[in-house]
Amino acid sequence: MYTGGEDESSSDDEFMSANSCPTRFCDQGIFTVSQEKSLQKSYFDMTNDVSLRCGYSEKFIQATSIEKNSTNEDALVCSNTPAQKPIPNNISNFIFNREMGYSRGSSSKVPFISRPYTGSFTCGQRVFLNNQFIPNQRRRVDVVKSKTFCVSYIDNGEGLLTASQDHRLRLYRRKGPRRRFIRTKFVEVPYVGWSILDVCVSPDGRDVIYSTWNDNIYQCSITGNDKDEYWQPFRVNPKDSRFAIFSLRFNNNGSEIVAGSTDGLYIYNREVNRCVLSIQAHEDDINAVCFGDHSSHIILSGADDGLCKVWDRRTMGEFMYAKPVGVFAGHRDGITFIDSRGDDRYLLTNSKDQTIKVWDLRHFSSEAGISSTKHAVSNQKWDYRWQCTPDSIFKMTNLAGDSSLLTIRGHSVLNTLIRARFSPDHTGKRYIYTGCARGNCIVYDLYSGELLKKYPGHKSVVRDCMWHPTENEIVTSAWDGETSLWKYDERAARNINPDSYISGDEDSCDENYQPIRQRYRMCRRDRCHGKA
Repeated sequence: MYTGGEDESSSDDEFMSANSCPTRFCDQGIFTVSQEKSLQKSYFDMTNDVSLRCGYSEKFIQATSIEKNSTNEDALVCSNTPAQKPIPNNISNFIFNREMGYSRGSSSKVPFISRPYTGSFTCGQRVFLNNQFIPNQRRRVDVVKSKTFCVSYIDNGEGLLTASQDHRLRLYRRKGPRRRFIRTKFVEVPYVGWSILDVCVSPDGRDVIYSTWNDNIYQCSITGNDKDEYWQPFRVNPKDSRFAIFSLRFNNNGSEIVAGSTDGLYIYNREVNRCVLSIQAHEDDINAVCFGDHSSHIILSGADDGLCKVWDRRTMGEFMYAKPVGVFAGHRDGITFIDSRGDDRYLLTNSKDQTIKVWDLRHFSSEAGISSTKHAVSNQKWDYRWQCTPDSIFKMTNLAGDSSLLTIRGHSVLNTLIRARFSPDHTGKRYIYTGCARGNCIVYDLYSGELLKKYPGHKSVVRDCMWHPTENEIVTSAWDGETSLWKYDERAARNINPDSYISGDEDSCDENYQPIRQRYRMCRRDRCHGKA
């Protein structure tokens, strides 16, 4: 459904004015698309890319019909009637065409749908089939008596790593025919100020680093036995006495670590074993850092000033002389997390203003947008760590100069730096998923513009969640101390009324459910004993 403006009670039949934002209302989520032509085009390019990756069409299909306003030909508005979607593919048709050797045409301009040979599934078809089995059943992995802050897959999804407030890292490995995650190792960290704030595993999977309220980054090997555990501190030499590092990332080859902290942006080189760059990148705490491209040349930083800044590692000086190559502005409060889509173009930011915004690296914000963001953030008089979200923060219109392609509402960001990410390649990068202060993991669908799934079960805020790199599996960690795993289960899919289904602690979403038939002799013996 499409509408616009701040008045949610406006009629669905009314067109939006040229100065309002086209807004897509869903049952539980709201998608707001930018009103600028260039940003709308970039948004439709992204949805077309999703359509191609997911096997819906080999042509560019706009998710909504764009019409010329009769009163203002220069203003683009979204029609009340969504464009007709392509006819959904059919699994049986896919199999029939593959077995018969029929081939679908593909464009050389779109390499990810090219066919390796006649009769095989295209990449788009494989993604389409994969997306029919979105996780729908939860299984408990582990419960600890402290808040769990971070969770991530390691070793190509064969292991899990969690970080909790009890000064411990926990490692899990898949074991047994059901491939359940079993805890295999505890790692005691040398120092924690309040809690472990972030952990990151090196690209080769050998080392793990963590940060806390301390002026060091700590590194340890996770491949050896307990006797080989040795924590090596990487000192960044901050200027403030009260110092914390909130976010850590390795570059693509693991030689450098980028860190966002209370007083600036730091880059530590592991080869020379020293901090090689320190800049005061923002006017407030830097809560999130991320690399924006595969080469690790583009660095993204988000802070409590509401801005996301883009840096080029090749043009950054040694100390205090670096300048951003661009700025994204549009949030009304601080940024909690940044994630790149992995295509060197799109990224998202999660914010304390209860929104996720999607950006294009080719469209930076103007000075007017930066000024309006700073003004909006400075007017916030609440603390998300312990206060409820004020009504004044829920705005249905974008700030002046907002250069985001898309704004998503429908989840809650409170208490901690909640994380949001794009789904991996095997889903066609179709989804955005995020933790939630209400104890849920929320999945948004970029193609349909809807809130696709809400995964409940936690009793406290879900701070971190991670989609498996190659399988349809989502792991969540929360402040209730529980780490949960979501997978597709055919038993839950067959249930007519999901609200009536009650799962126990022993219900597993990763077991192969096969009814066991009794042998004929056993059935006959039971009947004989019954007659006796």
